[in-house]
Amino acid sequence: MDAQIWTDQAGRICVSGEVGFINAEKLSLDGEQLIATMPRICTVDLSGIRYASSVMLAVMVGWLRHAAACDVALAFQNIPGQLMQVARVSGLDAVLPISMSSQ
Repeated sequence: MDAQIWTDQAGRICVSGEVGFINAEKLSLDGEQLIATMPRICTVDLSGIRYASSVMLAVMVGWLRHAAACDVALAFQNIPGQLMQVARVSGLDAVLPISMSSQ
């Protein structure tokens, strides 16, 4: 499994590839490093994810906690369908700040 994370020219954090238990911890840490450098408002674009196990939801919640500690308002956009279904079933869709726009 391979996942990439970077900031694009619009200032969003972008995630692509495949996310599972094997690479979730590294992705989480890499995301925290990027979040710490972001302005007060930041969007995480997940449109590039080809596969994500439910562990991606744990990564997202961890990023929310880290963003709050860094005084950054975080929102997620383009959450893959299957991951969004798991979020709905678990009730996390009510907790995760989801942006419907795909800039």
